[in-house]
Amino acid sequence: MTRRQLSLLSCVALVAVAAIGCQTPDMHAMMAPVERPAELDLLQSFVGQWKGTAEMKMAGSEETMKGIGENDAKWALDKWYVVEHFQHGTEDEPDAEKGMAVWTWCPKTKKYHAWMFMSGGTVAQATATYDADSGTWHMNSKSHNPYKKLTMKGKGTATLVGGKNWEWDWTEWTGGLFPQKVFEGTGTSHRQ
Repeated sequence: MTRRQLSLLSCVALVAVAAIGCQTPDMHAMMAPVERPAELDLLQSFVGQWKGTAEMKMAGSEETMKGIGENDAKWALDKWYVVEHFQHGTEDEPDAEKGMAVWTWCPKTKKYHAWMFMSGGTVAQATATYDADSGTWHMNSKSHNPYKKLTMKGKGTATLVGGKNWEWDWTEWTGGLFPQKVFEGTGTSHRQ
């Protein structure tokens, strides 16, 4: 390419970038209300106050630990999000872990997304799908605690039975190339 052709190509590119950059967005379109997706209505099943019990096993131990927990989930921001506050632990230490989660639906991924923030600095991001035939939620998560330099992956299911009881299972592994199981548990939560 000659110097003249390169200069001409550069000028055309600059004009194109300037023209694209000068386009102003349609403010009326940006400010117009968006129709709330019907998929968000499925999150209603999480809304309420819940108390639960769990049986858990940590990797390398045959001992089954008993857990307890409380969750309080409410709609927020015109029912576009469910905000949940929770605490989980044991009978000796019922609030060993506290946290909050925010749930919503994403039309682009066709999945439900959640962001969780827990005491001690752990942050998790989860995706979920709902199987209407079985009434079961399937969830996957990735979490990270920068203070402990710990990354985890989780997978589980939750099924609402009779509109009043969640039955769930959950397993977590370390992140990285060679994941190792760290935790597995099952439990039931009852609507209060």
